[in-house]
Amino acid sequence: ALVAVQRAGSGRRLAHRRAAIARGVAVSAAALGAARAALAIALTFPLLDRLGFKAAEGAVNTPTAIHNLEMAYLIGPVVFVMLGGACVIGWRLDAKRHATIRGELEAMDAGIATGPEVVWTGLSRPPLDPEIIG
Repeated sequence: ALVAVQRAGSGRRLAHRRAAIARGVAVSAAALGAARAALAIALTFPLLDRLGFKAAEGAVNTPTAIHNLEMAYLIGPVVFVMLGGACVIGWRLDAKRHATIRGELEAMDAGIATGPEVVWTGLSRPPLDPEIIG
């Protein structure tokens, strides 16, 4: 197994790197959220028009158009939830693997919080510190 020791002072550098990564993820998530909203609008209005629903202010819609709108609200989310469920088919995460991952995360967090040397095993990736002793 690969064993590397992280020096005591590098815990703070790793914490700063984690903070920078977290900021990058937050900015990316905001950009993806805006893109998702634009895509939703681009898909929604043509779908409503195709279903016979008039989204204009003061428009009068037929009972069929209202029914079609209700079906779109019911069927659409079900389809996307099923697609999301299909994405996790074959995901192999049992109790033993989960415990291993949790233990590694807790050890990593303890090393950052207290600053002592942290031992990394072959079960996890080595830290991003260039001064690692191999």
